[in-house]
Amino acid sequence: MTTFINITFEEWKEKYKPLLDKNGDVCWYDCAGKDLEFVLNQNILNVWTEMGSGDNYFVYSGIHKMNRMGYYVTEIPYNENETVVFEIPEIEEWGISEEDEEEE
Repeated sequence: MTTFINITFEEWKEKYKPLLDKNGDVCWYDCAGKDLEFVLNQNILNVWTEMGSGDNYFVYSGIHKMNRMGYYVTEIPYNENETVVFEIPEIEEWGISEEDEEEE
């Protein structure tokens, strides 16, 4: 039986240790090309999917295709008998500045 666990972004960062870029921000991987190839070569228990629509965005443990926006990879795997989810916080808390958004 799968256990559903709702945590915060900060709890996720502390417990699962997402990969960080050179600026110390959480790395986000696209759903195509080299990013997807990288994600698919990781242990599935270290992969997380950003999903959402409208103003609601969440990150779920595992690889999902429906409503996916991108992926994250962590150093620490989640438990295969758990579905872990957290809501994506406001952009300032996430570690991305509005300038970064405009550059993309």
